[in-house]
Amino acid sequence: MSTPTPALSVLVCTARRSAWLGDLLDDLARDTVDRPSLEVIIVDNDPLGSARDVVVGRDAPFELRYDALPEPGIAGARNRSLALARADRVLFLDDDQAIDPGFFAGLESAWRRRPHGFIGVRPRVLPRHEPGADPRFHATPSSSRQPMQPVTRLEFATNGVMLERAALLALGSAPFDRFFDLSGAEDTDLFVRLTRRGGRIAWCPEVVVWERIPPERASLAHLYRYDFRVGVTGALLARRTLGASTGAELAEVAAKLAWIALKVGLAPTRVRPTAVVSQLVRVAGQAYGALDGRYEPYRAKR
Repeated sequence: MSTPTPALSVLVCTARRSAWLGDLLDDLARDTVDRPSLEVIIVDNDPLGSARDVVVGRDAPFELRYDALPEPGIAGARNRSLALARADRVLFLDDDQAIDPGFFAGLESAWRRRPHGFIGVRPRVLPRHEPGADPRFHATPSSSRQPMQPVTRLEFATNGVMLERAALLALGSAPFDRFFDLSGAEDTDLFVRLTRRGGRIAWCPEVVVWERIPPERASLAHLYRYDFRVGVTGALLARRTLGASTGAELAEVAAKLAWIALKVGLAPTRVRPTAVVSQLVRVAGQAYGALDGRYEPYRAKR
């Protein structure tokens, strides 16, 4: 007897975060007890299969499926989860996220209210600091954007977005570019290609997804590593996806350096040293990426 097609596929890629994955599955269970048409697909990208014991045999009020993908790569894992999905809509969640009761009701409401022709909705992602994590890092971002406005490239990420599966598959059977497997930014690249085809995603800040921040990510060292990665992947995206030349990227680097120097020179007492260092590290990453440098933090996690 065939299983009825679910109304929504929740896609979670995981790697060595078994405890947090279990917490997320508990959150999903609490919020979906009356939702039998939901399926949750876990793709384990840990070569050791550390998530298997958390998922296999677990009681849940929804269909829970486990798949192992030992080959490292975040884009490949997302492609695998999408290939396994059966619903017309997919919701991407990360293994370091948490949701509150009412999350699905809010997301469903936003989906019904999205403007005609929009292919998805994007909730707001807020930090939830774990014990010992300095709250000065990853502070709650402010937003004056109104609900249902189109999401911008800077606002988009797969951690919480709900999309029409057909819109993703229109980019190909494996829409996430494996060029970004070990660097990240595969979701930003996807967003650029979706918007080029006219796809728009509605901003719904009234719906919240929490991102868990452990102590090791609440530090200047982590902040600067993140800034460098953003600079590198931004340059790679500009060249690979947007068609920018090396010269254009390096010219932008020079312009940014000149602007930073101007700000510091005009008002040295009004600039925060850590903010200046953060900007310089990001620009350094952009220069490195413009020269075909790769920074692959996902390789270190494997």
